[in-house]
Amino acid sequence: MSGVKPGFTAIAAVLCALIFCAEFTGGYVGKSFDAVRRVIEPTLSTSSKGGGSKKPTPSSPTPVYSEATLIPSNFDIQAEMVSAALASPNSDAVGVFRIDCAAGDITRDDPVAYPGKPGASHLQQFYGNSSATAFSTYASLRGAGSSTCMSPVDRSLYSLPAMLDGRGNMVRPDFVSLSFARLPLTDTKCQPVGGIGGCIPFPNGLKFAFGYDARNPSARSGNPRFSCQGPTAGAGDYGTIGEAAAKCPGQPSGGSYNRLVASIDAPSCWDGKNLDSADHRSHVAYPTSGLFSGPQCPSTHPFQIPALSMSARYTVDDSVANWRFSSDETVTGAQPGTTFRATWYGAWDNQVEGAWVQNCLNKKLSCWNGNLGNGKAIRAGSNFVTTASPRLVPLPSAPSAKVLASDGDSISVTWGGNHTGMYAAAHPDVKHCGLAVGGSGIDGLNQRVPNVVACNPKVLTVLIGANDMYSWNPAVTTQMWLDKLWIYTDAMRARGYKVAVGTILPQYNASNAAYTAEFNRRRRDEANPGIRAAVGKHIDAVIDFAADPVMGPDSAAQDRSLYSDGLHPTDGCGMGCGGQGKMLSVYTPVVDRLLAQ
Repeated sequence: MSGVKPGFTAIAAVLCALIFCAEFTGGYVGKSFDAVRRVIEPTLSTSSKGGGSKKPTPSSPTPVYSEATLIPSNFDIQAEMVSAALASPNSDAVGVFRIDCAAGDITRDDPVAYPGKPGASHLQQFYGNSSATAFSTYASLRGAGSSTCMSPVDRSLYSLPAMLDGRGNMVRPDFVSLSFARLPLTDTKCQPVGGIGGCIPFPNGLKFAFGYDARNPSARSGNPRFSCQGPTAGAGDYGTIGEAAAKCPGQPSGGSYNRLVASIDAPSCWDGKNLDSADHRSHVAYPTSGLFSGPQCPSTHPFQIPALSMSARYTVDDSVANWRFSSDETVTGAQPGTTFRATWYGAWDNQVEGAWVQNCLNKKLSCWNGNLGNGKAIRAGSNFVTTASPRLVPLPSAPSAKVLASDGDSISVTWGGNHTGMYAAAHPDVKHCGLAVGGSGIDGLNQRVPNVVACNPKVLTVLIGANDMYSWNPAVTTQMWLDKLWIYTDAMRARGYKVAVGTILPQYNASNAAYTAEFNRRRRDEANPGIRAAVGKHIDAVIDFAADPVMGPDSAAQDRSLYSDGLHPTDGCGMGCGGQGKMLSVYTPVVDRLLAQ
């Protein structure tokens, strides 16, 4: 415990005896000693891994709250620090830590509200972790990615709706200011009641959404507000973008532009049990005010976590009167800015978080620009900027009217004579993106999502053979495979693509047990009814190869004349000729209909 002040070990021992000394056990059952260690022992580790000292053997196993197992940084956090002047005391009852973040990616992913569903969200402005996707977890955020928030010591993911200028562009913020405020441990409101609750750092793995909630649109939670800053800015906070824009002239004054500021506050009370919830909100709450007690966490959410506030700053131009959030376009008649919502997925380095909790929050300091309140500050990386470049990014184009993408395994690859290639040859006016890869299962589809997005098709067709349904893992049931497929198709439909999935074809190859008729008949018997039932729910159409009296049906034995190797349909010589020609006769009317819609 290098750097610990004299007498500190004794204090820690007393706290350990009075409160608890529990050890992480993995999963989501981490005990609360680590939280206290982060508060009372915030010294930065000298380890190249950035981890803390080994946790003590528990003298009392009583859990106070649950959190994910700590994942230390995989880089030298000392290299991310610089010397800094000590922060000044804060005049309020709370301590505050502040840091700025540059704009990151603009995406339709949201691992908080739509985990595992790429493209399911409205356009989001990400900042923080640069490697975030719809599939991000606490472990993946902690394990990889640079950060737009000065340094990778904060690999958390933050998001706001993308700002649209009404001229076909997205406006990127110059920077986003974050503040984390909380009462010090010495405040009586920070003391546990009956051993429950109290003031803590963020638990590992916590994530939540806040602000506008489509299920309760009349509740304006999070205090969303808009204002203007700059040489000719009008004063005041407003409830809509339009009201603030009226106070924010777009013309420069003396070479300087005004900035529109969009601010929102996160919940600061947690239930101590759940790192997420079904609605991604219920496990956290805002403080309530008693008649004499002032703001306090409700008994259902007794743990006080740092109160996060976000303020995004956008340089304005003469289009500012038309600005709106991407989320506003999801609600008919919404005034610009009234659907303001945000998300947070925590992934701070525990030692660095512990430093600003102990020094800035517990000592009631006012810490700016990553100052940790202990003579150290977070070093801003060489690429950290607070002026958006580029400031304007064109909106993604709508799906093209005459573009077809086909994906799947070897039955759909663009080889000479296959049904997708034959369709493309017969329709020169349709751009065809053949994306299928031999042997590809459902995981391969997810890996090629960027290729589909780059193609930007109006219609996406998917066909995976029975042998590849499980990606060669027989432990995966047919329903599990279908569930993963629907996550993929839901995400593709959310992007505006028409999605058609082919039913599973009969297959037989006596030389390979994985291709036996019995094995694959069971698969197609289970999968094909589910595929047909998904029309209108998860897909727009079914390409029902298995319903064709020659290519199928589900329960029929394979017509070996259509399958040269007992697995792949024979090359086609035109519509209805050979295995591929038979497939083409089923494929063509479905694709033509979807392209014409």
